[in-house]
Amino acid sequence: MPAKRHMTTAMLATALLSAAALGAPRPTASAPGVGADRSTGWDSDGVQLHAHVSVGSFGTGAGNGNDCWGYTSPSGREYALMGLENAMAVVEITNPASPSIIETISHTNSLWADLKVYQDVVYVSNESGGGVDVVDLAQVDDGVVTLVQRMTDGGLSSVHNIAIDTESGFLYLCIGNINGGRLVAYDLSNPRYPTLAGSMTSGNGGVGQHDAQVVTYTSGPWSGRQICFGAAQGQGLDIIDVTDKSNMVLMSRTSYPSLSYAHQCWLGEDRQYLYLNDETDGVAETRVFDVSDLENPVLEGTFGWGSNSIDHNLYVKGNRIYQANYTSGFRVLDLGADPVSPPLIAYFDTYPANDGQSYNGLWSCYPFFPSGIVIGSDLESGLFVWSVVQPELEMEVLDPLPERIDPTGDSLSVRLSAVNDGEVDPDAAFLHVNDGSGWSEQVFEVVPGGFDEYDAIFPPTECGSQVGYYLSATSVSGYELVLPAGGAASPWVVLSAVDVVIDFEDSFETNTGWSVSGNASDGQWERGIPAGGGDRGDPASAAHGAYCYLTDNEDGNSDVDGGATILTSPILDGSGEGAALSYWRWFNNSFGASPYEDIMTIEISDDGGSTWSIVEIVGPTDQASGGWYEVQFALSDIAGYDQSANTRLRVTAEDTGDGSVVESALDGLRISTVVCDAPCPEDVNGDAMVNVSDLLAVIAAWGGSGSGDVDGDGLVGVSDILTIIAAWGPC
Repeated sequence: MPAKRHMTTAMLATALLSAAALGAPRPTASAPGVGADRSTGWDSDGVQLHAHVSVGSFGTGAGNGNDCWGYTSPSGREYALMGLENAMAVVEITNPASPSIIETISHTNSLWADLKVYQDVVYVSNESGGGVDVVDLAQVDDGVVTLVQRMTDGGLSSVHNIAIDTESGFLYLCIGNINGGRLVAYDLSNPRYPTLAGSMTSGNGGVGQHDAQVVTYTSGPWSGRQICFGAAQGQGLDIIDVTDKSNMVLMSRTSYPSLSYAHQCWLGEDRQYLYLNDETDGVAETRVFDVSDLENPVLEGTFGWGSNSIDHNLYVKGNRIYQANYTSGFRVLDLGADPVSPPLIAYFDTYPANDGQSYNGLWSCYPFFPSGIVIGSDLESGLFVWSVVQPELEMEVLDPLPERIDPTGDSLSVRLSAVNDGEVDPDAAFLHVNDGSGWSEQVFEVVPGGFDEYDAIFPPTECGSQVGYYLSATSVSGYELVLPAGGAASPWVVLSAVDVVIDFEDSFETNTGWSVSGNASDGQWERGIPAGGGDRGDPASAAHGAYCYLTDNEDGNSDVDGGATILTSPILDGSGEGAALSYWRWFNNSFGASPYEDIMTIEISDDGGSTWSIVEIVGPTDQASGGWYEVQFALSDIAGYDQSANTRLRVTAEDTGDGSVVESALDGLRISTVVCDAPCPEDVNGDAMVNVSDLLAVIAAWGGSGSGDVDGDGLVGVSDILTIIAAWGPC
């Protein structure tokens, strides 16, 4: 029998287990673009992704996205208005699968920007100066978008948010640099040149409204009155009569349990219930107020879904709530089923790294396009174009996703069934596979007697390669279902190998002798259980287990400052044939006055630390917004490094600029090799020899099954003895 064979080629650059193979949950799906693998695809259900436009695609040099809104021209063409750190972009999405960037209008750099539309004008705020941009969209169908002016009258420089009552035609500033941050109203009779109409005084109970919705009542006891529903930060829900712009009056102020920072609110369409998000209460939980009596609102209840992410912006259209919830992404809830405790009916997670309490991921969404298209704006990932769909198929992988597949061929068990009057087309259900030689598709094989069960068959694949794969199915009517969501763009990935041998592993659960050096004045590396909540870019938990190495393990404002901190490993053995290196890393440089300016450097030495070669540089923008990422490298492919038993690794996090916030972490280091040939089954005791000890092991297992059944006939007996004798010798 042949000896075990280890991979020794450059394919080992991808030879370790990917994040997709490390204990991923069982995936299910009931809509196009649905999956459950949080590391390689978008985790979603009931939401179809039509298009995704990254922040970098806008070409403005912006470090992040922020708010979004929408505009539909008189011709019916639809446009996404995407807020960026230094610009507002206009993107046509009339064909949602093929968005087209029409124009970008630059503004003062600001992490925050807010956009609202009145008629054919969009107003853009920021918090860093320059006033409010007034942008003309009247000729957008012809590709013309014009900056009309920057509103700075009366000393206006910066403002956090904008609210517009489209019925009465007034714009309101929320937390601007004038009027003590209280409401300021502008008349939009001439939308391109708003005029100051009035402001709220402190004597009338005025405080800064973080965000607001202003509506005009046309029936009932408040008919003809213009009413502001405000998220009043630490005060709760404010309801303000703003009909008289020179005498805006607080009608009611309502607190609620666990009040921390009332962030944003929106009315149901019948105006009985209002839904409010609290940004810093530590849980994704929405408050529901009965506001049928504006002078006496009543907290009717709360709802959430067990996540501790930050709920940010929500809007109501019809009987659905559309929510943007930072790290847990886009959520759709059904008010028709229960307006006080609506069930979650669809979601799309734009931030796969985690659902933690950090300011990452989805900032806002906009569901008001006549076509039913919904857009979302993500800090790191940019613009998403979706629709919420009625599924016709459901698909579930019945086994856990495999850690690896046999290079000679393998299979997955899948259940595919029809829902909502759909019909399965069994000839249009495929496993798509790519081992680096291009995509191929294998039609599902029906399992006889199984209940909607199929086998998805892997063809032979190149051993040592990471194999991308995804599932697709199409109903008879043409409804398409893809699992995971991204399909070929973000497939599941699995290693083609018989086995993976872990030569060295450090989970950091114990101290194995790593050392810390460097000249940083604060934020030095240390081993510990993460204490931070992720509020300034630090990890809320380790990648695996409890412990990891991270920079300054404090729950507060401490980060790397004033230089570099260096984490150096003890001596590691990297001399093994075909050895590969993998680890999990975290880097966040997205906070502070000067984000995305610093880097994290990983280096390797083959002489115990005298000389170093670069493994990778993380940042300053790519993968620099937090999240655990697993990476892997073939040691033989690292330039300047010769495989050695005298190997060290070092990780340097540094702060080189003013105002930056730098957080780094490391976990789960491994050195591994890949096995491409199965050990000979005749070697029952695993000593790499077939000899008398294996005969004795077979005799001890006589009449049973399992160990000792070397010929695979299900019974330990005479034929196994004969098989061992035929294979006598080294294994």
